[in-house]
Amino acid sequence: MTATRNTLLVLSLALAAGCQSGPLGGLAWNPFSTPERTSYQTPAMRIEEALAAGEQADGTDSAAQQAIAVELARKVQSEPDPLVRDAIMRSVARFQIPLAGQVLTAGLQDTDPLVRRRCCQLLGERGDAAGASALAQALRADTDQDVRIEAARALGGIRSPETNAALVAALESDDPAMQYAGVQALSRSSGRDFGGDVRACLAYAKGEAPAAGQPEPPAVASRFGRLLPF
Repeated sequence: MTATRNTLLVLSLALAAGCQSGPLGGLAWNPFSTPERTSYQTPAMRIEEALAAGEQADGTDSAAQQAIAVELARKVQSEPDPLVRDAIMRSVARFQIPLAGQVLTAGLQDTDPLVRRRCCQLLGERGDAAGASALAQALRADTDQDVRIEAARALGGIRSPETNAALVAALESDDPAMQYAGVQALSRSSGRDFGGDVRACLAYAKGEAPAAGQPEPPAVASRFGRLLPF
């Protein structure tokens, strides 16, 4: 009986010591203790933080705006989650500074097609002529068909001599979805209505004269202008 009491006493002392100085501290034994604070951020938290940074864009090219964009560019390079990188790119695109376009262009080399598609879309929305070359490369060489189609669509938002030449690859594709994206993009970038005629689009993109007996398609603006009563 005495041995049993001594054993229980030793165990009690050991548990008490463990609660105070053991490797798990009070958390191991006290269910009501306060958990330690942590700096870990979940992907959802990082997405929220990235989008909040984009809310600070004010359309200027100030030092403060550049600093925010630089920080976003730094984060996207080390971010492992493609959904978070996607959110960062959306925020970067809101800044009207050259660095933003450069970050989006670099994003066309991202390992995830989701991010590459987003960068195509955002470059098209910005409409900067500097993005035409990168989009043309994505259209020709990206390993993901959806990214190539998105690159073709994005080129429609860029009025640049390089746009027409880049869209030749889409118009000559055997994929109907790619051809359609090329036709729509060329109509947007040129302001012309080709009536969905791939051959007419291809001839225009290559700088060739319209085929004999086929009048040059009218500009979209002038076609609708004739329908207006004023």
